[in-house]
Amino acid sequence: MSEHEEPQVSILLVDDQPMGLALLEDTLKGLGQKLVKAQSGREALRHLLREEFAVILLDVVMPEIDGFETARLIRERKSSANVPIIFLTALSDVEVQQFRAYSIGAVDYVSKPAHPDILRSKVSVFVELAKKTQALRKTNEQLREANRQVVEQQLRVLQSEKLASVGLLAAGVAHEINNPLMGVQNCVALLREGRASPERREAYFDAISTALGQIGSTVQSLLRYAREQPAEFTTVDVAACVSTCLPLIAPVMRTRSVEVVQRIAPGEVVVKGNGSQLSQAAMNVLLNAVQASPPGSQIAISSLTEPGRVGVRFEDKGSGISEEELQKVCDPFYTTKSEGEGTGLGLAVTQGILHAHGGELSIASKQGAGTVVTFWLPLEGARALPKSAVF
Repeated sequence: MSEHEEPQVSILLVDDQPMGLALLEDTLKGLGQKLVKAQSGREALRHLLREEFAVILLDVVMPEIDGFETARLIRERKSSANVPIIFLTALSDVEVQQFRAYSIGAVDYVSKPAHPDILRSKVSVFVELAKKTQALRKTNEQLREANRQVVEQQLRVLQSEKLASVGLLAAGVAHEINNPLMGVQNCVALLREGRASPERREAYFDAISTALGQIGSTVQSLLRYAREQPAEFTTVDVAACVSTCLPLIAPVMRTRSVEVVQRIAPGEVVVKGNGSQLSQAAMNVLLNAVQASPPGSQIAISSLTEPGRVGVRFEDKGSGISEEELQKVCDPFYTTKSEGEGTGLGLAVTQGILHAHGGELSIASKQGAGTVVTFWLPLEGARALPKSAVF
């Protein structure tokens, strides 16, 4: 079958008389579909196990299993329960037989001999319906596959942006590891000399233990943030998501003399979501805020509630954003930063994360007056406690 050729559907013809089957075949072959013949109810049921049919033309009077019993068995099977059945009969008590046929689930009842044009017309309706059903099924499969590919691509973008953030933090993280590592090396060198008193050796061991703990904590924070996580939604504590980011941006904060004040207590804001993605969203906003803030200033993180939703608010005292730039800041690859300071994807990714959580990203800013970024998340499956804590 060529790409543009319409697919065939199957039509099941059931009659114990060879002459009856031949007449049906001659009448319907002009429809250009696959005609499958059966000379008994049992044979018809076997065909239904092997393939799908657009419609069944079923003779009423047959030995062993008549048409009514065959139809009942067809309806009992889940795979064939909805296949249209047209009964064919030469019986004289038409009204009684019609009532019985429709009670079993027939879509039509045709007396023999059937007029060829009328029978073709009736069958063609179900042929077209089956073709449309096949086309719809194929479209649904394509949509599911396209959706799967979109989700995979979104996850790849999320992970690449997360790794880009790690790259921006690399120098600070290296410093956080290098300083205690130098201390460890100095202590080891002094211990090797063997001249230190027992008390001094204990002090060196304590210093080594503390330094290794600092290095381990930094590495674990980096791994928790950078590791690719499943996209499942669970109960998430927003304070914990923010806290994951703070050790990683601490070196940048110190370099710029900026302080982050977290006013969300553990358990104060709890939502249904993906903790890894919400941490990434918080990291993107915090990095922007730290880079925009003047030395000696603070970035405040707080919560607020409105009917039906809870907000997580990031407020900096930076230079602000012009109205013109404010319209573009969430566009992919748009950035006002110097080369090497950002990918231009941070806020676009953040907005996508919040949309996936049924929320939204709100940005309010004025040049010279700082910026307020708010994560809005639905209250369904979320809670915000009234009491705040300052850390």
